[in-house]
Amino acid sequence: MLAEKFFLLLETLRSYTETDGSQRVVSTSPHVPLQLPEAQVIFLYPSRADTRRRHGLNS
Repeated sequence: MLAEKFFLLLETLRSYTETDGSQRVVSTSPHVPLQLPEAQVIFLYPSRADTRRRHGLNS
């Protein structure tokens, strides 16, 4: 019985693909243009100069 369910699942997934193998995508939502904010650069690691300055190692 589990094998039958598995094959039913495979057949269902296969029915959602186009003839060229790509998946069928149907969207009913309207297109809403979005304006994203400009990217901001965030430094995750301090530079060596900043690290030396914090530890009092100015050279």
